[in-house]
Amino acid sequence: DTFYSILKSIKPDYVRLSFAAELKVLVAKTLDITVEELEAQKENYRHYLIFAGKIFREYDKEFWVNQLLYDGPVVYKDMPDKIVITDCRYANELRVLKHFCDYNNYKFIDLGISVDKYTLLDRGYNEGIYNSDSETLIDNKSLSASISNVGTKELFLQNIQEFIRVYGL
Repeated sequence: DTFYSILKSIKPDYVRLSFAAELKVLVAKTLDITVEELEAQKENYRHYLIFAGKIFREYDKEFWVNQLLYDGPVVYKDMPDKIVITDCRYANELRVLKHFCDYNNYKFIDLGISVDKYTLLDRGYNEGIYNSDSETLIDNKSLSASISNVGTKELFLQNIQEFIRVYGL
């Protein structure tokens, strides 16, 4: 979500949507905590989020993308003009989003944020979570664009500014 925070500071007309928004509500209710508490200690609860996400994906592979586009708080007919979806992690969800954008004449850029394992571990991720399929299934090499988030926040900002320039956002 660092990407979105930086993008929003540069381009305030972008709106963030997330597969995990409804997932976080579900997990927070199950654990009898608030979404804010879950967010504040996300690394402590990440395994619950991964587990619950997998359960619903086993029920329906497109459950979370359909929730986002058709059943969520901002459904497709009310979709803002400029959106960023910060947590697409599965190729089938990426395909559904691309089809949705093509069908509705939205510009679609599938951007990966590359961070090496050791940087993530330094930032507090645990190795088990780093290796989960929700973190490793989409290969950045297959995406239209990829920017690096290895290094300082200032370097990441420069990478985002270059992305904005190249893609005319």
